[in-house]
Amino acid sequence: MSINNRFSQLFQSLKKLSKEHPIEVIGIVLALPTTIVAWASLPKDIREKVFPERSKTEFTAYENIDYGISVQYPKDWQVRNIYNPITGEIVEFISPKENNSDKFQEKVTVTVETKASFTLIEYTNLVKQDILKNIKNAQIISESEDILAGNRSYRVVYTGLNKNIRIKNMDVWNLNNFQAYYVSYNAKEDKYDKYLPIVNDIIKSLQIKAKKSK
Repeated sequence: MSINNRFSQLFQSLKKLSKEHPIEVIGIVLALPTTIVAWASLPKDIREKVFPERSKTEFTAYENIDYGISVQYPKDWQVRNIYNPITGEIVEFISPKENNSDKFQEKVTVTVETKASFTLIEYTNLVKQDILKNIKNAQIISESEDILAGNRSYRVVYTGLNKNIRIKNMDVWNLNNFQAYYVSYNAKEDKYDKYLPIVNDIIKSLQIKAKKSK
């Protein structure tokens, strides 16, 4: 479980507890900043035991000057260039197989589309409609505004089926200079939290640069 999910569960529990024990809850809330600082000051080897996948991950740079993007990705992940003119998909970063029986490798896909006449709200509505239409048994479980490459963006997390495998996806997108920049994380539902810290680092590293002149 990611640290974000842990804090979310904590706050939900505190919300319920506050109705019956408001004084006690205030004391817990006041102590939270100290707890967070204490976590940050823990030795590296202890923190690595909590997030082992993230701690041992080395990142390297991917850059595409034709589409004006750069991103950091794990060195041991496979890079697959796509350049699909219909879907706008540019590149996939695919996690290593965990073992011989691993039939679904988690991946992050970067897409760039021309969307000259859309606002972020209009594009968001289209993406959500597309998710519900094209993903079997799709269910949107959370959505919120976000920041991608320094620009206002939108994030949606949803579940569904892919060849009868339960999947959990996270999509983040924004619009910049008439282009839609779209990052999608696809995972088996039970592996989603395992790779989420790494995926968040990939997403945060995305930079949008000037395109190569043609």
